[in-house]
Amino acid sequence: MQIDREHVRKQFDQYTASYDLSDTKIRLKAEHTYRVAELCARIAESLSLPAEEADLAWLLGMLHDIGRFEQVRRYGTFTDAKSVDHAAFGADLLFREGLIRNFVSSEEEDGLIETAIRLHNAYLLPEDLPERERMFSQILRDADKIDILRVNCEFSRQEIYNRPEEEFLTSEISEQVLQDALSMQNVLRAHRKTAADYIVSQISLTFGLVYDESRKIVLEQGYLDHILDFDSRNPETARRLQQIRSKVKQFLNKAEVPVSVEEMRRRDAATIAAGTPGKVLMRRAAEGIFKAWSEWPDGTLILCGSGNNGGDGFALAEILSEQKISCRILTLSDRRTEDAAYYEQRAAGAGVPIQKYETGRTFEAPLIVDCLLGTGFQVEVREPYASAIRNINSARERGSRVISADINSGMNGDDGSGALVVQSDLTVTIGLMKTGFFTEAGKTHYKELKLANIGII
Repeated sequence: MQIDREHVRKQFDQYTASYDLSDTKIRLKAEHTYRVAELCARIAESLSLPAEEADLAWLLGMLHDIGRFEQVRRYGTFTDAKSVDHAAFGADLLFREGLIRNFVSSEEEDGLIETAIRLHNAYLLPEDLPERERMFSQILRDADKIDILRVNCEFSRQEIYNRPEEEFLTSEISEQVLQDALSMQNVLRAHRKTAADYIVSQISLTFGLVYDESRKIVLEQGYLDHILDFDSRNPETARRLQQIRSKVKQFLNKAEVPVSVEEMRRRDAATIAAGTPGKVLMRRAAEGIFKAWSEWPDGTLILCGSGNNGGDGFALAEILSEQKISCRILTLSDRRTEDAAYYEQRAAGAGVPIQKYETGRTFEAPLIVDCLLGTGFQVEVREPYASAIRNINSARERGSRVISADINSGMNGDDGSGALVVQSDLTVTIGLMKTGFFTEAGKTHYKELKLANIGII
C-alpha cells in the first residue's frame, strides 16, 4: 500500500486545527504524534523492513492518538478511567466513523492499522495475534513509550496528571507498583494509587521495550535519566527509587534480556514470517560474527555442522573471502538446510576450500570458528561431533583461539549444561541472549560473550 506522507500530514493538521492548540494537552498530543511517527519509522528501518513497511509504521504513529483530541474536548482529561479508552475511541473514529479515508484511500491494511491502534495502550498483546500484526503493534508501542518519557520531562507533571507537585515529592510508592518495577514489568494501571506511583509507571515503560533500536534511542535521548533523577523528599520512596534505578540499569545494559531456546525459535520464525528471509538473517549473523573479532588471521578454520549454525559458518567464509582473508571449512555432515546450502555454494564459488572432517584427525589453525551445533542441540554429543569438539579444545590448549557462533557447541541453551562443550575465547550469540549463558555452568564455557543483533522481532 502506497502512503503519501505529505498528504497524511496535511490531513492531520486540518483535523487538529479544529481543536484549541493553545491548550497544553492538545499541543502536547500534536507534538507527540509527529515524534511517535518518526520513531516508528526509525525502528522499522532498524529492522531492515522495506520502505513501504516503514511508511506503514510511520502512519500508525500519525494515527495512534487520534482519539486523544476529542477525549480532551469532551472530558477535559487524558485519564481513560475518568473518560474513555482513548485507543478504542480513536479506532472507532477512524474505522466506524470513516475518518481513516481522509488519510489513506486504500483499504488494504485497514485490519492491521485498526488492530495496532486499538492495542497500543494494552498492558499485554494477545498471545494469538498474527505475527505481522504483532510486529507493527510492537513497533508502535515502543515508539509511544519512548516519546512518553520525553513528554513527562518537557511538560509539567501537574498538568499531565492533575495532581499538585507536593504530592509527587512526598508520597510513597505503593507495594504492588514497586513489585511490578522490580520484576522488570510495566506497572499495571490498577496498581497505581499515589502520585509517586505515576513516576514509577513512567520509568517502567522502559521494561516493555521490545527492540534494540528502542533501547538505543532511550539511552541517546536522556529523558529516562532525568526521570530517574527525581529527588523525593520521602525517605522510603527515595530508597525504593534506588532499587528501581538498579533494575533499569540492568535492563538497558543488556542488549537483550536472555530468552529460552523455545522463545528464540519462536521469535526467529516470527521474524521470517514477518518478511525477513532466512538467508538475510544468516548473512547478518555472519556479519555480526565477523565484526565481533578484531583480527582475522589467514588460515582461519571454520567447522560447520548440518544446521543453520553451519550455514552461519559458510556465510562467514564468504565474508572472509571478500575481505581477502584466507580460510578453509571442514564439514561434519552431508545434510544442509536450504539457507546453509545456499551459502555453501557461495563460499565454494568464492574459492574457499571445503573438505569433510575425518573423525580422530587433529587440526591446527591460528583461529577456529565453531559452527557445529546450535541452540537446537538437546541430547548427548555423538560422533563425529564429539571428536571435533575434543579437537577444538585440544587445539585451544596448544594456542589456537576459538570463536563459537551463537552458542558453544554441546551446551544446553536453557541451563548451560553439557558433558562435552567447546571452550571459547569468544562466543557471539545471534539475535538474542540465551538464558544458559548466565547460569553457573554456562559461564564456564566462554571467556567473552557478545551479541550480534540481526533484527529479531
